[in-house]
Amino acid sequence: MRRTVAWLDENGRIEPSGEDDLEERLIVAWRQAEEGFTLSTMIVGDEGQAGSP
Repeated sequence: MRRTVAWLDENGRIEPSGEDDLEERLIVAWRQAEEGFTLSTMIVGDEGQAGSP
C-alpha cells in the first residue's frame, strides 16, 4: 500500500484536497492506528483473548 501511494504521489496522480482537510485527517488517523497494530493485537485482540472482537 505504501509503495502504491508513494508511486501515485511521485507521478502526480493524487489530486490536491483543496480547502477540505478531511482526507488528510483520515490519512493521519490511519497511519497512527497502523503504527499501533502488531501481530499479537491482530491475532489476540484488545481484550487479550484469542477470537475476541
